[in-house]
Amino acid sequence: MPTGLFSIGLPGADWSGATTALLAGAFSVIFVGYSESLASARMMSLKHGQPIDPDQELIAQGAACGAAGLVGGFATDGSLSKTSVADTAGQKTQMASLINAVLILITMLFLAGLFADLASAVLGAVVIDAMIGLINFGELRRYYRVNGSDWVFFMGAMLGILFLGIIQGILIGVVLSLLALIARASKPGIRRLGLERESGSYQDITTHEGLEVIPGVLVVRVDGPLFFADAARFRDTLNQLIQGVDGPVSAVVVDADAISQTDTDGADIISPVATELRAQDITLALARVQPSVLELWTRAGAIDALGPGRLFRTVREAMNAVTATSAEATR
Repeated sequence: MPTGLFSIGLPGADWSGATTALLAGAFSVIFVGYSESLASARMMSLKHGQPIDPDQELIAQGAACGAAGLVGGFATDGSLSKTSVADTAGQKTQMASLINAVLILITMLFLAGLFADLASAVLGAVVIDAMIGLINFGELRRYYRVNGSDWVFFMGAMLGILFLGIIQGILIGVVLSLLALIARASKPGIRRLGLERESGSYQDITTHEGLEVIPGVLVVRVDGPLFFADAARFRDTLNQLIQGVDGPVSAVVVDADAISQTDTDGADIISPVATELRAQDITLALARVQPSVLELWTRAGAIDALGPGRLFRTVREAMNAVTATSAEATR
């Protein structure tokens, strides 16, 4: 074990040699360290009812790791085992951490030799004793009962950590979560709306009774993002809803208020949809488009593809416009 005071300075590694080889390990340390730090912070936050700021946690961890690097120390993070030990011992403030730092400094200067022949099994026993209280099979059963997908992520990460390693297990959990996020986002609700006369608002006709539906006009709402994973589904669902309407359809009004996120694929699907509907003598109008979404769709040319006067601030304005156009066409 190294003894004595530390020296302050930049590491001696260069980009052409050791630093390049260390990058993969460095990113792994960052990934695991931040994950464990946030997990321990959230655990204590829930236990003691104290709010945390994940961004501030990341800033603090980066500053600590940077300082450790300047003195030749290890990368630092919030440890579940050390947090559990500190909480069990009754730590309430950062004063305990400052006392620990002083004790570590004393050990480095005078007591390091006492630990030179200490068996690794002793450290393992300390960690196991600290972590054993964190094992909660009841929480595993709760995950299975509340949400089967979360239980799958839980089991995937746990089995990966046990049989492959910590980094691999965390990566498995992250990849499973991202895949599930894309799968969920790719199936947004696309619902037909009707007018509620009392409130003047448009509601889902499958969950509300007594709604007024204007013949020949289909009003729909997209409850989620419109991006690469669900663009084709948006077009297919819209065509299905048109086919399910009794009688001919002259206009389709899309309430886009819930489309808070989009991408180029989401913008590009607007043009073919408008073209296909125009070929069937159906007008496509958009209402309540979010500013950020409208900006992207405009750059992509989707708004131009709609034609002039097909973008409205409210669903009511869009309905007045398309019904007036339909009335003129019938005359």
